[in-house]
Amino acid sequence: MDKALQWLVDNQSPDGGFSIDTRVKSSTIDMTGMALIAFAALGENQNYSAVKKAIKED
Repeated sequence: MDKALQWLVDNQSPDGGFSIDTRVKSSTIDMTGMALIAFAALGENQNYSAVKKAIKED
């Protein structure tokens, strides 16, 4: 699971979200939602730094 978690962190877009294509650095809400589900499945919660970045409110 450590590799999956690291992959998610490494492929997080600068805006905090996630994209369907790792070469694209803009995110979509649906892929970000799926990534949040993946973080949860890997045992991370809202206190994990990458999760905080993905759900930040402006």
